[in-house]
Amino acid sequence: DVRRVSLAGFMPAAARDAFEAVLRQELEGVDGAGTGDDTVEQQGIVARVEHGVLDIGGSRLPVATDSDPRLVPQTKFFDIPRHLLRLREIMRDLSLGERHVLLIGNQGTGKNKLVDHLLQLLQWEREYIQLHRDTTVSALTVQATLVDGKVVWEDSPLVQAVRHGRTLVVDEADKAPLEVVCVLKGLVEDGEMTLADGRRILRQAEGGGVRGGGGGGEGTGGGGGCVVAAGAGGRSEDADRIIW
Repeated sequence: DVRRVSLAGFMPAAARDAFEAVLRQELEGVDGAGTGDDTVEQQGIVARVEHGVLDIGGSRLPVATDSDPRLVPQTKFFDIPRHLLRLREIMRDLSLGERHVLLIGNQGTGKNKLVDHLLQLLQWEREYIQLHRDTTVSALTVQATLVDGKVVWEDSPLVQAVRHGRTLVVDEADKAPLEVVCVLKGLVEDGEMTLADGRRILRQAEGGGVRGGGGGGEGTGGGGGCVVAAGAGGRSEDADRIIW
């Protein structure tokens, strides 16, 4: 857990060596403490659903019952113990009240796959948006859609997630320009955002938090990532406000 929280795997080589030396010194005599091996934790870990509750290695979350199957991701996933351990860590954070989750890892290590499989197990509806270096602030809130040969501007997946209480997966978050990251940071921390048409997203004073989610960023090697946020609880909406 110390290595995971401190992101030791993504430290520069010299800093990582110094960090490991301090750990070995402080944890001398503790069995397995200096190896960073999670083999013991992987033993016997399984994912199962009982009485409407998903349980992965002791971390438990309720499974949604009224989800639209068209919006729940379906992915081919093999229950490798180390992958299940990562899912357990995500679920533990969510069950403790963490409203937003960031997954960091090298490119191609399966961050999106983990998130999609967890959402599949929980039957949580998902909205997906992928960022890149040309993403603009307005692109976060509206998207162009072709309807009957005409271009129509509609709410983006981010706004749809807030309006309908769905999980939002933001992929390649590390590629976004600074101004886009600042807007997302404001939404995550303050629960507020002003849309291009003048509407405002506001968080409820009581119980209006975000349900959960998972995501990733960039590690050594330039991997992409997905910040997962999600809506939950009651929703209300009028002409100029979206309450979440």
